[in-house]
Amino acid sequence: PKSGVSPTNPYEYDLSGLWFQATGDDFKTYRIETVYPNTPAANAGIQSGDILKQINDQSTQKLNLPQIRQQLSQPGKNIELVVERATKPIQTYLTLKSLL
Repeated sequence: PKSGVSPTNPYEYDLSGLWFQATGDDFKTYRIETVYPNTPAANAGIQSGDILKQINDQSTQKLNLPQIRQQLSQPGKNIELVVERATKPIQTYLTLKSLL
């Protein structure tokens, strides 16, 4: 189920352009499966296969997927993300916007 979908907002999934998969024994490893083109995430240089480690200085280990989606669903909000790529942390910034 798409956590960002509601009767008043039937199409938005989130405003970043990311599609995640929760993996690992505790489902607290958030692997980025898809980065949609021409979205804030794509413009920030995030790549498919990156692991989301932090949102605004908060470890994703302390969050569940709906909480992550909620943080990525506020139009105009500036977000700091830290992703891990090939064991190296990469810090990037994006501004959330409607994708439709």
